Amino acid sequence: PLSIRPPAHLWDPAGYVGAIGPIEGAPPAPGTPVSGIGELLLSSDTPSLVKADSLLFEALSTRPGDARLHEQAALLWAAHAMRNSATWRVDSRPFLNGVTAHLALAHVLSGGAPPGIDGELAGIVMDVLLWRQVDAMRRLDAIEAKGTDAATRAWVNALRTRVTLDPRRANAAPPKARIEKLEALYAINRTRGDCA
Repeated sequence: PLSIRPPAHLWDPAGYVGAIGPIEGAPPAPGTPVSGIGELLLSSDTPSLVKADSLLFEALSTRPGDARLHEQAALLWAAHAMRNSATWRVDSRPFLNGVTAHLALAHVLSGGAPPGIDGELAGIVMDVLLWRQVDAMRRLDAIEAKGTDAATRAWVNALRTRVTLDPRRANAAPPKARIEKLEALYAINRTRGDCA
C-alpha cells in the first residue's frame, strides 16, 4: 500500500516524492525557463496570471519532463495563492496542492537536485500561507545572503511584508513591482485597527 508521510507538514513536497515513483530514463538536463513568466508573476494581476498560465501550459505540454518548467508552474500556483489569499474568503488549499505537486515532480525530474530560485520561492510562499513564519524568514534570509536580482528581491520583499504585516522597508525605497505594492496594501489593511 502507498504510504505518504510528509516530514514537515501536509503540503511538504518531500512527502510525495515516493508517491511519484521512478521516472524512466535519466533526468533530462534542466531546460530553458519560459521567458516573460517572471514579469507576469510580479505583476500579479488577472490578465498577467492568465497569460502565464497559458504560456506554461503550452510549454509543459511539449516538455512535461522539464523540472525547470515544473518549478515555474509551482511559482505560478504560488502567485495565484498569494493573490487570492489576500481575502479571508478564499481557501488556499487548492493552490497549495498545485505548488506541492509541481515541486514534487520537479524534485523527481531533477534527480533530487536542489531547487532553483522559482522552486525555492514557491516553497517559501507555502511556508508563508501555512503560517510557518520562522521557516519562511529563515529561507528569505538565505536567499538574500546569496545576492539576488531585482525580480527575486521583489518576491523577497513581498513575502517579508506578508509575514510581518509591516510595509515599512529597511532600505526606505518605495516598492516597484506590483506584487510588492499589493502586499504593502494588504499589510496596511490587515493592521489598520492596530494603529488606533
